[in-house]
Amino acid sequence: MRIIGNKSQGLYTLKPQRYEDERGFFSETYNKDELNEIGLDREFIQDNHVFSKDAYVLRGLHFQSPPFKLS
Repeated sequence: MRIIGNKSQGLYTLKPQRYEDERGFFSETYNKDELNEIGLDREFIQDNHVFSKDAYVLRGLHFQSPPFKLS
């Protein structure tokens, strides 16, 4: 994610990076660790935006078995 602005003004523009291919795209629209660096401390970890052009396309699926690290 590209973060534009500065802390003294308190105003930022967040530009998520978008990864595209012939199936569609994937974009991480929120990342707690990155936004903590500019003072946004919320109990929300991560959010992604996924679009698949064709029906029945599965993308961006992730599973993690314990023990795992919560940010």
